[in-house]
Amino acid sequence: LGQKAYGETDYANALKLYQQATQLDPRFALAWIGAARAQYAVFDASAAEPALQRALALRSRLAPREAMYLDGWASEFRQPVDALDKWQLMTRMYPDFMPAQINVAIRLLRLNRFEQAIPYARKATAPQDDLIGRAFDNLGRAELGSEQRRSAVGDLERAVARTGALDFELL
Repeated sequence: LGQKAYGETDYANALKLYQQATQLDPRFALAWIGAARAQYAVFDASAAEPALQRALALRSRLAPREAMYLDGWASEFRQPVDALDKWQLMTRMYPDFMPAQINVAIRLLRLNRFEQAIPYARKATAPQDDLIGRAFDNLGRAELGSEQRRSAVGDLERAVARTGALDFELL
């Protein structure tokens, strides 16, 4: 439920749901990561830090892919200059893990590397991804930066149809 709310850019509700999950199971590392993401999405990294710390303390409870995802988020907070490399490594090791694809696209967009962002953003628009609206948002922005206006309009419309708004935060 937290993931669904997050995908719809309802970060306040997502945070409440992730916090409820951690109250039910204080050792639920993925819920701690979700809480950190939800706070980060509303530009409150200092509030997100305790949840990230808790997730890091529970790292041994995560499967390898999720541990790598946690490492990407730890890099976002502590060594942002290394974050792109961490997310790109994850896309190579787990090409069907859409949050990593989206996070690479976002990082590349921030560097104005629009053409390079497009394949990552496009891959993340897989129909099975519950964050597909966010992926269309990133794809549209990358296309705008690459002057592919017609494609951008269509993809941004798809983003709004799925999320109700445009967004630009890490997953």
